[in-house]
Amino acid sequence: MTVSGMVRDFFDETKVPALYMDILKAVEAANFNLMDAFYNMTIGAYKVLGRLEDIPMNVPEYHSVTANLLN
Repeated sequence: MTVSGMVRDFFDETKVPALYMDILKAVEAANFNLMDAFYNMTIGAYKVLGRLEDIPMNVPEYHSVTANLLN
């Protein structure tokens, strides 16, 4: 509710339209389970940056997800 009012105020002052999408509603509508993909996205970002060694190795998610990324 806060952001919607901000977008409306922005339009009223600038006359420039802005798109606001509630990401939780968008993933819900697309039947996308955000929490299941969270670890893949996070570790994938580390891989893109070439920083997989910075991920703590004592969490179970590291072993299950990184093995798939490294192949």
